[in-house]
Amino acid sequence: RVDKAGDVTMTYVSDGLVRLTGIAPETRPRAPRARFETLMPEDVSVTSAAIREATANLTMLSTDFRIRHAKSGEIRWMESKLTPTLGADGKIIRLDGFTSDITQRKEAEDALKNSEHKFRSLIENAVDAILVLDENLQINYASNSVQRITGYTVEEIMSRGAFSRILEEDKLQAREALQKVLHNTGKTIEHSYRQIRKDGSVIWCEGAAINMLHDEAVTGIVVKFRDVTL
Repeated sequence: RVDKAGDVTMTYVSDGLVRLTGIAPETRPRAPRARFETLMPEDVSVTSAAIREATANLTMLSTDFRIRHAKSGEIRWMESKLTPTLGADGKIIRLDGFTSDITQRKEAEDALKNSEHKFRSLIENAVDAILVLDENLQINYASNSVQRITGYTVEEIMSRGAFSRILEEDKLQAREALQKVLHNTGKTIEHSYRQIRKDGSVIWCEGAAINMLHDEAVTGIVVKFRDVTL
């Protein structure tokens, strides 16, 4: 319930919320207060500010926060969605909504971020040049080693097509190789071809590509190549 001063007081708590927070059923009259007592201290101010903003702007609220389960002591991630209800005078009289346990989703997101960080660290420190292409074979990422091998900066590489530096006579085979990669998830395809450096010189490159579009940490075709010119 929202009073004239804009203060929010909970007037109902479902069985589900009692289970999510671990508060004792016999404390149901205190449940609204007990729910906030389980909130992690670091999240109290942010959550309170989000509620105040929703009541002031009459907008739907969606906020994530952490609680410490009253029984197990386990830290859980919650998501609350609240919708304001207006009275005849157009002013907010209450917020209706629900709270869900999103701990598994948050853990999956954290695991994905860690995987992405490890992947970035590996390719940034690789000796070989590495490109990541999308399903249309457009360059989404280029490692710093690309400049050492091709003479082009990362920005220049990103602005050019994946085949723009390949010698004209070798482009068809390069395209065919990447098409095989595109249609063979998880299979590494190796290919040798000639590439034109920024200074106009031609080098032989040995490359390998693998389709990792299915991997959420990569979502692309990973191409690595090195200069094998004698």
